Amino acid sequence: MTNGLNSSPNYGLGLINGLQGVLRWCVKLVLGALAVLAAGILAIAAAMIGVLIASAIVLFRLTPKSKRARKAHAGSEDRSKDSVVLEASKTGRGWTVE
Repeated sequence: MTNGLNSSPNYGLGLINGLQGVLRWCVKLVLGALAVLAAGILAIAAAMIGVLIASAIVLFRLTPKSKRARKAHAGSEDRSKDSVVLEASKTGRGWTVE
């Protein structure tokens, strides 16, 4: 086998080209696997953050309010006895305050 230019044998070029093709295929396979792995890790992290937020909301709803919040709310009720209370009703043209 000769390459036509200098009549030297062309040993091993088919093997090198074959190995380069296999190497390219392996690199593509590894990069694809890494992309799928990264997407999976991102999905799991997002799900964990969602569960943490939901559990915090449930925890805040189930715990009683603090004493300070109850005192502030009770103080506003005491002041409302001396103030004027307005009543609103919805009409066809909007809200009416009486």
